[in-house]
Amino acid sequence: MIFHTETKEEDPADAKKKDPKKGEPEEDENPYKLVYEIGKSEPLKFEIRAIFQGEPYEDDTPVDEEELKKQAAKKAKSGEEPEVRMITPEPVIISQESGREFEFELGRLEDPPAPEVEEGAEAPPADEEVQKMFKNYKFNQKEEDIFSLFQTNEGVAVIEGIEYSITDEFKGGKYEIIVRDRTPFIEDHLKEIRISLEIIDPEEVPVATKGKKK
Repeated sequence: MIFHTETKEEDPADAKKKDPKKGEPEEDENPYKLVYEIGKSEPLKFEIRAIFQGEPYEDDTPVDEEELKKQAAKKAKSGEEPEVRMITPEPVIISQESGREFEFELGRLEDPPAPEVEEGAEAPPADEEVQKMFKNYKFNQKEEDIFSLFQTNEGVAVIEGIEYSITDEFKGGKYEIIVRDRTPFIEDHLKEIRISLEIIDPEEVPVATKGKKK
């Protein structure tokens, strides 16, 4: 499956072009991103596409004479055979299929609640490393269930009308949407994907930066 949105600001390449000071994105940076600003953003709308990805195949395009000379020189110097040029075909939407079911889970890693310490018992060391846990939140705050399900129509599931508001538990920050193929009665489930979701709360007090006091 693959995530698709028309929101240009979510494209790391476009963001880099707009800001010349922005450095190279990290290699593990998630290209699937959504940003929602409380009270300002339109409801989220994006697509999850069920795709077929063909296996890479050898490129049989004739190699020009100059390239052949370079390959021969490399082989003579190192004894290694030239790398076989491969082509990865473009993914194709499985448009002949409808009814595939995707499950959406929203959450993030957080510190677990502080353990209750009985009176007179020794408290754990303050510098003890805390194992973070994945805490779930409602993907769709209008529904009762934590998880939300969407089905494809001709290979595409359209997710729209998703809005967020700040609550006592749900705050601004970075979250993760996990999308899993939960289609019943089949074995060839598609690989899960993860979408970064940043919730911006305009009323949240920014963290003070360290510096010299005036």
